[in-house]
Amino acid sequence: MRNSGTGYLIDVSKLLVTNAYFLKKNIEYLKRNLENAVKRGLPVVASSFATEPLELRDPYGLAALLSLLDVDEDHALEMVSKNPYDMVERNRAKLKDSYIQDGVWVIEDE
Repeated sequence: MRNSGTGYLIDVSKLLVTNAYFLKKNIEYLKRNLENAVKRGLPVVASSFATEPLELRDPYGLAALLSLLDVDEDHALEMVSKNPYDMVERNRAKLKDSYIQDGVWVIEDE
């Protein structure tokens, strides 16, 4: 996955449950998967998984929820802003006619 440009997606909505038992289980599950992704060098993206406007969160709100997973503020903000932006930029570059495959581009002399 690391070489393919993909990353790990965290569903932050799993941290917004009211049942204490399910919250504990979700935190354990997300922490374990987050640790595995970081250990393997994958970029991590956090999403609110909002299905309606009232479920949307601002970047600082999402970053604050990630503190439940023991993620520091700087890394949390990367997960909601820098990492998704980098992935979109990388994918947009692949849409160019000069793109062949990762690391291979057609260079024309004009």
